[in-house]
Formats: sequence, structure tokens, C-alpha cells
Amino acid sequence: MHGDRRVDIPILNRKRESRRYLILIEIAKHQPAINQGEISDAIGITAQAVSEYIKELSDSGHVSKLGRGRYEITTKGVNWLIIQNEKLRELANHVAEDVLTRVDIEAAIAKNEIKSGERVTLSMIEGFLHASTMQKGGKSISAKAVGNAGEGEMVGLIDFEGIIDYEIGSVCIMSIPSVSIEKQPPSYHNINKEIDYDLIAVSGVEALVAARGMGYTVDIKFGTPMAVSEAAIRGLNVLLIVTETAVLNHIDQLREYKINYEVIELK
Repeated sequence: MHGDRRVDIPILNRKRESRRYLILIEIAKHQPAINQGEISDAIGITAQAVSEYIKELSDSGHVSKLGRGRYEITTKGVNWLIIQNEKLRELANHVAEDVLTRVDIEAAIAKNEIKSGERVTLSMIEGFLHASTMQKGGKSISAKAVGNAGEGEMVGLIDFEGIIDYEIGSVCIMSIPSVSIEKQPPSYHNINKEIDYDLIAVSGVEALVAARGMGYTVDIKFGTPMAVSEAAIRGLNVLLIVTETAVLNHIDQLREYKINYEVIELK
């Protein structure tokens, strides 16, 4: 099944075939002790209609009648179900791999009330995508809203036009001494905080204590190699406080993402 070829699956396109399919499934699930009333309740059609379908299935060799209220699916019926299931599986794979992958949908935070179907302007704020009602004549990146959203709510976006223009952030790595038997733990209360950062990240107990001693509120405490890189990619400047033994692990990740960084050593 490729491209936009019409889907020809009888159990989806024809009501009679779909009902035959459902009846056979019910018989296979509960055989042999299942009556027409139970099948009627399960698939939502009248008992009289079920009786007619079962007669057809019996005449065609898909079902065997064992007695009053006792039916059994035949080998022919099982094979027919297998073929229909393969067709449905093929359709499901086609939808997942070829159809849904064409729909590039992203989530954003609505800056004001947005109505489904209208085009919106996009911007990156604090590392997250935001959408606002497009002004006439606007030429910035835009997308079409999927669903309604109020201010501060999530809105889905498709049909993007343009590229969001924002700078990738940078990382300042503050390297501090690791805990040692020989040396007294340092005090960080007199460190001068000259630069403001969007996020403060720490790796390890020593770094957490150091950050608190310097008066920082810590934003990221775990998974810092990946988390710091992701934040910088989204345009945020990050201060990473880390012990000297763990510096290289973080630098390797930053280099992989091509993120600018500097290292400051605190003695």
C-alpha cells in the first residue's frame, strides 16, 4: 500500500462485510456457547439481522452450527479473518509510516486567545515555543492553529512557514574542587556573581552546596550533560557548576551539540 492509492478493504468500505467480520470475531471469542442475542448486544444490531448473517456464514462454510445457540467458526472462517486482519495491519502501518509522518505538528503556548484554523506568529521565549495572533502584513515565522486555545494554554500547530530566528545559548562551566580527605571543603559565600544566567545547573553534591553558598537558585540537578545542552539549543544561557572530575563529561556533550562554552576554575 503506497502513496495515495485508494484503500480497498471490504470490511471497512462495506457494511455487510464489516458485520460479518464482527460476528465471526464474537463467535471465535466465545464458541461454542454463544447465542444470537449475545452477538446482537455485542455488535449493536438486531437479533434478526444476526440470524440472517449467521445463515449466510453457515451457507458459505465460515461457521458451523452445533445446535441451538451453539456456533463454531470453521477453518475457512479463521483463514478469512486472518486475511482481513492482514489488510487492516497493512492499513495501520501505512497510516503510521506514510500518513501521520507527513503531519508535522508541534505544541506551543498561546500568548493570547487563538481560534482553530487561524495563522499565528511564533516566537521562542525562555526556551519554549509561543504563538500569538498574526498581525496583518506580518512576515515572521507562522503556522496554522489546530484547535482553540486561551491565553497560556497549549495549542497545536501545523503548516509552518519561515524559520524562527533566535541565537543558541552558551554555557559557563564553573569547575569546583571535588570532596577530599586532605582538604577542608571550600566556602563559596564570597563569590561575586557578576553575570545573570537563564538557568543554573549543578552536577553532584559538591556543586549543589556550592550553588547554595553562592546564593543561586538551582534549576537543573540531574541529567545535566543532556539537560544543559538542550537548554542551550533552545537559546538559554546556562551556568553549570560541576566538580573538576566531571567537567570533561559535560564538555564532550556540549561539543557534540556544537554549543559555545567557557570554563572557569574556582580554587
